[in-house]
Amino acid sequence: MVFLSIIIPMYNSELTIKKCLDSIGDNNKVEIILIDDGSTDSTKLICETNYRNKNLIKYIYQNNSGPGVARNTGISAATGKYIMFLDSDDYLDTQVLNTILDNYLIQGEYDIIYYDFDQVNEAGQVIRHFDLSAFNRVDKYDLMTYTLSWTLPWGQFKIINRNIIDKFNIRFDEDNRNSEELIFTLNCINSASKLLFCNLTLYKYLKREGSMSVAVTWEHLFKTSVLIMGILKSNFGDTHKQGIYNFELVIKIQILKLLAEQCKGFSGYIKYKKLLYSDVHYLLEMADINYLQKRYQFIYRCLKVKMDIILYISFKGLKLG
Repeated sequence: MVFLSIIIPMYNSELTIKKCLDSIGDNNKVEIILIDDGSTDSTKLICETNYRNKNLIKYIYQNNSGPGVARNTGISAATGKYIMFLDSDDYLDTQVLNTILDNYLIQGEYDIIYYDFDQVNEAGQVIRHFDLSAFNRVDKYDLMTYTLSWTLPWGQFKIINRNIIDKFNIRFDEDNRNSEELIFTLNCINSASKLLFCNLTLYKYLKREGSMSVAVTWEHLFKTSVLIMGILKSNFGDTHKQGIYNFELVIKIQILKLLAEQCKGFSGYIKYKKLLYSDVHYLLEMADINYLQKRYQFIYRCLKVKMDIILYISFKGLKLG
């Protein structure tokens, strides 16, 4: 019986897909769903050459349609009791995967199981460890708020019971490439009855040098944020206003950081900051900093007392995320 379906969307993943697949190991309780989103390199050849004879690997090719469509295709093809997503340039700890299978998935007790993860460089060295175990003591409303506050990661760092995905028809929004992972995660948490943070480091998330999108401008992020806020307010505005205030404050802080990096000097930063001042001032009154990461709490306090020069210098060297 298949207890876990691991869905791997791929696009031109010839350099990383073998390491990704090998990290899963050979376990008859696990099926692998490979969704090739229109690769033009040798991704398909690598998969067929190395994994053709493995019964629990499904390879599906589709025209390039984006990550939301690829993940939904994987959900439709999956047969496991649980589902997780794995990016094609990331990889797992095989022993930890087997431990989670034996201790948690076979019993089928939980709706969502979060695991810890490491951010690693291309040499496999750990850059940063993410320990999520403290969230075990948090109720569901607060989990939603921590997720909206950018404190609890909303990416692929969880295993989800197929029952809640089917019962509540939870899918990725295929028309929204800006926040489809966030909305999917919020819908899963909102629909779950029993969650576990298992305090096992399963996932290795690859952080490439220079992988931060250099094409993102503060204007682009500002326009994108307007679209995301509309979706959040439409879906969760009645029940999770606090989290939405926090989300908007954090994204405004990220816009301010891009302003500091992209405008010409301190005077340019101040000029454009004034355009956001009324929004930021309102959000400083409405946000609850207890849900924010410490780096955002620091920026919040600087904004409250208008320490513009300290913020400007901090934004130049501070990593946000």
